[in-house]
Amino acid sequence: MQERIYLNIKGKLPFLYVERGVLSQHNYTLYFYYEEKSIEIPIGSILVIFLGPGIRITHNAFKIISRNKCLTMLVGENITRSYAMCIREDRTSHNIDKQIRIHTKYPDKLIKRYLSKRFNNNYKISKRDSIEKIRGIEGNYMKKAYREYALKYGIPWVGRKISGEWSDQTDYNKAISMSNSYLYGIICACLNSLGYLSALGIIHKGNMSSLIYDIADIYKIDISIKIGFKTASIVRSTNENIEKVTRKELLEYLVKSKFINQVVEDIEYLYDPSYYNI
Repeated sequence: MQERIYLNIKGKLPFLYVERGVLSQHNYTLYFYYEEKSIEIPIGSILVIFLGPGIRITHNAFKIISRNKCLTMLVGENITRSYAMCIREDRTSHNIDKQIRIHTKYPDKLIKRYLSKRFNNNYKISKRDSIEKIRGIEGNYMKKAYREYALKYGIPWVGRKISGEWSDQTDYNKAISMSNSYLYGIICACLNSLGYLSALGIIHKGNMSSLIYDIADIYKIDISIKIGFKTASIVRSTNENIEKVTRKELLEYLVKSKFINQVVEDIEYLYDPSYYNI
């Protein structure tokens, strides 16, 4: 049996978002400076750091972030856009070699295993079903979840909007989009740390983030949609800032649920060599 090789990322904090300040290294420690204040950042305990507008970062700060195996992402305000990322070099290609072999020789088994996890065995998928049909089933599955959570939290459901001006979108659409962006960043960091190719998707194809989208879809209902409507309900009664409430609720949930551990376990489940007899 081959040993599974991956970095120890379990137990890390899912993310940190910073904006309008300076990231700099001092005495081999990363600091965030803003409004004449400074905060020491435990970068070794963070999986992904999102750099928002107004951030300046020194060369030494980038070095310490990379050495601590933390993914860096350049994003728009409140993670409403993603512009670029800095990915470190992996130590081994073991998992990439295994991933390519599974995708090449056992694509049907991989899709079946993924869909059982994706739909929690609630849908029976035939081998003859096309990717287009599977995507249609997925779309209905998601729409049902939107309606159920909208009803649960008493939020009027007017559809999922992901384009147009940010200011014109409903609170729940803002919260869902933000949550999805955080999920993508965290899962990208997990895949990178484990040594898998994010471009080699299972259902999604033709994008450098295809596998990220596939893995994220497993959790969107229980995380993005649920938190989206929950935070919209909170803001409706308190008039708080939707972006701030979403970050708070999301981080609390991800830490409490040990989300990173779950992502690692699910990825290893999908690519478990014993299932494919390799």
